[in-house]
Amino acid sequence: AATGAGTGTHPGFSRFRMKSPDAPQPRIDGKGAAVLAQWKHEIEGAWHEKKDSSSTEAEANAYCNVDATRFPVRGKAYILDGKKQPSKSAAFTLVCSKCFLSDFKATGAVASVSSLRNFLREHEENEYFIQTWTVPATAPSSTSGSGSSGVGQYTVVNLFQRTLAKGKDPVFDTLYEKFRTGDDEFRKERLKMIPEILQAPWAVKVTILTW
Repeated sequence: AATGAGTGTHPGFSRFRMKSPDAPQPRIDGKGAAVLAQWKHEIEGAWHEKKDSSSTEAEANAYCNVDATRFPVRGKAYILDGKKQPSKSAAFTLVCSKCFLSDFKATGAVASVSSLRNFLREHEENEYFIQTWTVPATAPSSTSGSGSSGVGQYTVVNLFQRTLAKGKDPVFDTLYEKFRTGDDEFRKERLKMIPEILQAPWAVKVTILTW
């Protein structure tokens, strides 16, 4: 599973707080087995899916689905020959990505975002993979943009749905089950993020190692 994100001066976000059990619940729009059900949040920000995922032009507040076959991965004999080969198609497909602003570091997206929790409850028949990353932000103290500024946290939640049928790739099934049932330390040692910097100053490109 893969995702790409664009940057902007003021990332689009939805504000959420952990103590808001009475917030209005989102309307879930399930469109059938052939189409990925979409996760809706009660307040949608400017963070959106890029219209043309093949374009390398920067687009503020945007993310896109990435073709996993573009990324080389270690082959079976990598320890001996050091060679990489094209990845197979991704086992998970990106449903959507959402950017939130909070006054705390949201370490657990499902526990913090009621709309995501409700969505997963509505679609228990599907298997999902949720990946989050957080960055500190200086943001207005209210959603209206008024008031004194304070330090908050931007949290990007990437929701993936498994589209590879179980049994089609037994090797992946075995490895993923070990990853899924492993503890935090086990998963941290095995999850690898592969960055690709499309547009950035030369100093940034040489500093950040890519695939």
